[in-house]
Parts: sequence; C-alpha cells; structure tokens
Amino acid sequence: ILLWRPHPVDIPDIVMCCRPFSERKGRLKWKTFRFPLDSLTVYLISILLVEFPTKLPSAIPFCMFLGMLGGLKVNRSQPSPWKRCSSILHFLFILIFNTSPYGPRQIEPNEYSQEAEEEQSIFWEKYIHIQETVEQIDLEISRDILLKSFEWKNEIESKTQKNIKEEINIANSILKPLIDPHRPRLELIRNT
Repeated sequence: ILLWRPHPVDIPDIVMCCRPFSERKGRLKWKTFRFPLDSLTVYLISILLVEFPTKLPSAIPFCMFLGMLGGLKVNRSQPSPWKRCSSILHFLFILIFNTSPYGPRQIEPNEYSQEAEEEQSIFWEKYIHIQETVEQIDLEISRDILLKSFEWKNEIESKTQKNIKEEINIANSILKPLIDPHRPRLELIRNT
C-alpha cells in the first residue's frame, strides 16, 4: 500500500469499439488513464502468500519479472530517445511472431533534447540534495556517537577510579588486624 503509485494504462475507447465496422472511421482510438496496476498486483500477491505460504517458490520468479518490468517502465519513461529502450510489446511480438512493428525508428536531430536536458538537471539537483542530506545526517549521527563514546569513556574512567579506591579500602579493612600490631615498627621503617 505504501508503493501505491498509479501508472498510465492505455485501453481502447469503449464508445468506438461498440460501433459497427461500417461506422468506424480510421484507426482504433485509445484512452489513457492512471491506474495502480503494479501496486495492486504486488498487494494481491502478498495477500496470496500470507494465505498460502507454500506458493512462495512460484511467487519468487514472478516478483523478479515484476521488478524487471518496473525497470523497463522506468527506462521507457526517459524523454531522450537515445536512453529509451524497446517496449515490452516489441519483445513480445518478437517472441511470438519473430518480427515486430515496434522496431527501431529514425531519431531526428535534437529530438526531445530540451526535455532531456531539463530532466537531467532536475535529476542532478535531486541527487545533490539527497547527497547533502545524507552527509548532514551522517555528521549528526557521528557527532552523537562521538559524544556518547566520550561520555561512556568518562563514565568508565570514573567507575574504575571508584573501583580502585574501593578495592584499596577493602584490602585495608581485611589486612588491618594483621598490620595494626606491627604499625609502630612499620612507621619507624617508613620514616627512616
């Protein structure tokens, strides 16, 4: 549900399809509307896997295919024809009919160059902004870790000093009965 993003889906115009062939003029018309087909598919597969976990081995290749199809859609959305890849229909036609009407096309000089430059500048602005944000977060995290480590080190040092004093006091209290009878002699030895 978090990735519920609509994508453009083309369907034939229903009004045009319902007319008889004699009344149709020209080619079939298509309408484009936005529908979250990929997100709906992933949502339904996740529900299916929760209900039937034994279907996981068959869902793994399908999820891989869905990821590759998503990558293809991203590459197809490039405004520059030089960076755009072939459509899934092109590959399906080649697979089924060994030829495709969606083959390579002639690219005009500077075709969509303005849109491609704008998209590249937007991409790099977003990229730089993300990098600066990541660096800022890393700096804050490293400061917090450094402060915590100094506090931890100071705490350990204070505890060790307290522990040493306590150990000396404990040793003195244990050895006091043994040392007290000989204290005058020890004082003489120490003073000489």
